[in-house]
Amino acid sequence: MSARSVAIVGGTGTGDFALGELLDEQTVDTPFGKPSAPLRHCLVGAQRVWNLPRHGDGHHIAPHLVNYAANLSALHQVGVTDVVALNAVGIIGRRVPVGGIMLPDQIIDYTWGRRHTVRDGACGSLEHIDFTEPYSRHLRQDLLAA
Repeated sequence: MSARSVAIVGGTGTGDFALGELLDEQTVDTPFGKPSAPLRHCLVGAQRVWNLPRHGDGHHIAPHLVNYAANLSALHQVGVTDVVALNAVGIIGRRVPVGGIMLPDQIIDYTWGRRHTVRDGACGSLEHIDFTEPYSRHLRQDLLAA
């Protein structure tokens, strides 16, 4: 098995935070267009991670205009195997206090009007993805353990 490479994709409130020591910054072109911002390779402790603000530098891209396909394609091009997406959202229930952290294992997808997959055959491969377990079990367990 090849080495894992992690990316942190920040959302509202996390896009401009400093993530460790900046090692490198790369602008990547993809078949889906430009990603939200240059990819930043950082050193956090002893771990190398990639950082990408989903709403762009300075938080200028609205959620429905984020080019998710380009973001994921760019991360894939630099060798990222695991993506941790940070989101600042309202609480769904009272069990989680304000400021709490949740690691979901399931999702209700209410998105519409935007591309749902990068595997639609337009750029080479048509692939049907099993959505019964939408999050990586291994990455989720690693995050819970941490």
